[in-house]
Amino acid sequence: MQKNIILIVAGAGDFFFGSDSNKVIKNKESLLSSLNTIVDKNNYKAVVNLTTPHDTLNSVNIFRKVREQALIDFTLHSESFLHRNNEISVTTQDNEELLLDGDQFDFLLRPKDFDVHLCGIDLNGSFKNTIEDLLEKGFHVTVYSDAIRPFTSTSKYINSLNKTTPKFRYCSHKSVK
Repeated sequence: MQKNIILIVAGAGDFFFGSDSNKVIKNKESLLSSLNTIVDKNNYKAVVNLTTPHDTLNSVNIFRKVREQALIDFTLHSESFLHRNNEISVTTQDNEELLLDGDQFDFLLRPKDFDVHLCGIDLNGSFKNTIEDLLEKGFHVTVYSDAIRPFTSTSKYINSLNKTTPKFRYCSHKSVK
C-alpha cells in the first residue's frame, strides 16, 4: 500500500523571502521559485508550514493555493521538532481552528499512513532534530536536495544518513513521483 505524503516547508515566509528581509540566502529567488513549484504540484495530502513565531506570510505566501484544511501551521518554540511547546494549528471542515501541542504530530498524521518530505530553510539548524524525531517515530523521510538551505552540520548529518538509514532519502524533488 502506498502511503500519503506530507510536505514540510520550512521558513518560506516574509522573514527570509519578504521584500523587507535583510537575510542573505544563496540563490534566494531560485529557492523560493523551487518551493513554490513543489507546493503547487499538489501531490501532497497535507502541507506543513514550519515556521518560527516571528514569521509572517504577508508579502510572500507560497501556500495560497493549498486548500485551507490541507494546510497545517507548525510553529517552533523549541529546538526539538516533536516537543510539546511547539504549536500545531489545523483548520477543521467547519472552519474552526484546532490547536495541538507539537508532540501530537504523529497522532495527527500517523507514520503508518504518511511519509514526510522536507524542504526549505534550515531554521536555526532544526532540520537535524526534525529528521531525527520523524525517523524515531517511524516516518519515512525524504529531503529535497535541490530545495533546501541547510547549515553545514546539517549537510554532514544528511550525507551520513543517506548512506546508513533505509527510511531516509536525499534526492531532487524532480525525481520524486
